[in-house]
Amino acid sequence: TAPAETVGFSLASRTFTSPATLTLALTTQSPTATIRYTTNRTVPTAASTLYTGPLTISASTRLRARAFEPGRPEGPVSSETYLLIDAAAAAFTSPVPIVLTHTFSAGSLPNDTPVPACMMVFQPQAPDQLARLTDLPVTATPVSLERRGSTTASAPKHSMTLELWDEANADRNLPLLGMPSD
Repeated sequence: TAPAETVGFSLASRTFTSPATLTLALTTQSPTATIRYTTNRTVPTAASTLYTGPLTISASTRLRARAFEPGRPEGPVSSETYLLIDAAAAAFTSPVPIVLTHTFSAGSLPNDTPVPACMMVFQPQAPDQLARLTDLPVTATPVSLERRGSTTASAPKHSMTLELWDEANADRNLPLLGMPSD
C-alpha cells in the first residue's frame, strides 16, 4: 500500500517583517486524509496537532507537516521555514548572493557540536541585480551548523561547518551558488 500523500503548503519558505504575519494553508489531495503538524521542528506524528484551518505565523518558525490516512502508511514529512527579520535586514541589499542561517534561538554555538538550523539563499535579481532578504529564497533547507577549529575557537570570527539536511536530518546534496551538488 502506498503511503499517504505529501502535504502542500500555500506559501513557500520566506522571510517576513513585523508587525506583518503570514497566513497559510496546508493541503492534501485525498478527502479522507488528515494533516498533523508541528512548529517546534520535530517530526509530526499521529499525536501532533491536527490541522483544521489556516495557520497564522508571527515568529520565526519551521512548520513541518505530514498526512495520515486510514489503511495507508503515514505520508512523507514536508516543511517550510518562515523567518522574522527586522527592518534593517529587510532594507539590506547586496550585489552578491546572501546566505542566511538561523538557529531558532539556540544561542552561541558550542565548539564541535552540530546545531540544527535552517539556511536560505537569496540571489541577485532583476531589475537592479541586487539580492534582498525580502525576495523569495532560491534555496531553503534544514542544515546543521558547527563551530570548528581549535585555533579559531576563541577568535571573534571562527570557522564553521555547514551541512545540508533533508527532512530526516540526513545529508542532502543540492547545487548552491553555481556549484554542483556534492
